[in-house]
Amino acid sequence: MKIELIKFILIISVLILVACNENKTASYEKIKPSKIKAEKIDQIDEDNDFADLAVYGGNLILIDRSQEEIFQVYSTNGFRKIGSFGIIGEGPENFSLPKFVKSSFSGNISDDFWIFDPNKKLLKNINLKTTDGLEYSFTESRLIDPKVLGSFDINILKNGKMIGKNPIDGKGNFYLFDPSNKEISWIDFHPEIPEKNIANKNKAFIYNSVLIYNEKNNKIVQAMYFFNQIHLYDQNTEILKSITIGDLNIPDFSEKSHSLIPPSLVYNFVDLKTTDNYIFALFQGIEHEVKMSKPNKEFYSKVYKFDWDGNIIEIYELELLLNLIALDSKNDKIYGLHFNREENSLNALPEIYQYKLKID
Repeated sequence: MKIELIKFILIISVLILVACNENKTASYEKIKPSKIKAEKIDQIDEDNDFADLAVYGGNLILIDRSQEEIFQVYSTNGFRKIGSFGIIGEGPENFSLPKFVKSSFSGNISDDFWIFDPNKKLLKNINLKTTDGLEYSFTESRLIDPKVLGSFDINILKNGKMIGKNPIDGKGNFYLFDPSNKEISWIDFHPEIPEKNIANKNKAFIYNSVLIYNEKNNKIVQAMYFFNQIHLYDQNTEILKSITIGDLNIPDFSEKSHSLIPPSLVYNFVDLKTTDNYIFALFQGIEHEVKMSKPNKEFYSKVYKFDWDGNIIEIYELELLLNLIALDSKNDKIYGLHFNREENSLNALPEIYQYKLKID
């Protein structure tokens, strides 16, 4: 009798699990994407080589290493250029290859933000004021520990620890580093894929992703480049939820190719931005060969909007293929970086577009 009861409970559990998965998949299918037109921001200089962008207060900041001063600052009100700052050089206040620390722009914006400069082996905290011209100052600098050099997407947690990824030498999806004792721990590669799909390629690259930590929710969100998945973790890197868009796509790197990325490999999530209320994940869903050979104006991007429990709220279809986005909660806009490229051409002109939609 006990055995039959156990069997019955197991069957019911499986049925419930299947039903839940079906409901989760159906929830994506029931949401009709909102199509949002692209509007080019013509006021932004076209002679550029933009590598990153962020919204800080009422300003759009663009990183452009081709200019004499790296950080180009525009007002989000009319996109008037306020000024620029930051020179490439060897001095203590100079830069080399700066990137925004994403956790600085995740949620309520303070009076300063962090920059990660791997070539300088430094984290720099910058205070920016634009009320009367452009004024900036460095409020703090931190030397990067050798254990995390070569990292990308560094985020600073509320408890002082750091997370980051290393798509070259990484030993897991991402790491957690504790500066107090210099200990680094890696989060296991997941989801698992067959060994034949790896085909002697760099496993850390296959599991490349975008990472953001949000202080108010005290959670980490990870969006995968080559998997159609998003993962939510607590601050201790315990996984809370995995979200799959449709059926799981398993990347296959065994395909013969002249480059690191096989022709039929699909780019999934390529950027990630958050507020205290929502997660915005930029999705391309396009094969490598198609992306490289056809004009990017033929395509569009999707932005999936989730709450911090991993529930999908909205799906937006944005005109043009975007590589990076920034959120403007004040004006309810997304700014997107698009590379304007002719068919079969490797030359691309970076352009910034705006999309009107509800952020918070």
